[in-house]
Amino acid sequence: MPRLSQQEFDTRRREIIAAAGRCFARKGIQATTMREIFAEAGMSAGAVYNYFKTKDELIAAGIRDSADENIAALRGASDAAGRPLEFRELIERFLSDLDASRRDGRARSTPMIHAEVSVKPDLLKMFQEGRRQIRLAAREKVLESRPDLTEAQAATLVDFVFLLYQGMVTEAALDEVSNTDGMRAIIDLVLRRYPEP
Repeated sequence: MPRLSQQEFDTRRREIIAAAGRCFARKGIQATTMREIFAEAGMSAGAVYNYFKTKDELIAAGIRDSADENIAALRGASDAAGRPLEFRELIERFLSDLDASRRDGRARSTPMIHAEVSVKPDLLKMFQEGRRQIRLAAREKVLESRPDLTEAQAATLVDFVFLLYQGMVTEAALDEVSNTDGMRAIIDLVLRRYPEP
């Protein structure tokens, strides 16, 4: 069997994680079997097991990848001219992604992942660390655009945005209509006025 390049290896790994995510979104994590993940990925059991032995390994990889992607989006995102995006512009990218996450199942999988990691200490620790790193990257962005804020104020502002966004993801997971424009207006108001002069 020919040896895969690193790029091919990484592509297949991502395909397996995405296939698992689609299965989880359709049936739930507990009801999904590894056999169903093999079929969804279009790979043999042996091919998948070269990457992941269990659903927990797949979940852990998905958590790590998601955290890494979010951190990279926060730290490295730039506009067409190559200028770093402001915090509000990054928020807009996340808000714009809500409809896509509703369509591709990511939103539906999110509360399932939360429930799963809450009862598995190793996964929970990894998940919490990923969220901590995302918040740190978000705080850096806030302080770049609002140097008048203290670190504690920036942390509070990030916590507000995260909680609001998490609620919107939950609405998407439940296939409820989100008032995205209203949430944008609230976020803009808070970003302009926080802290009160």
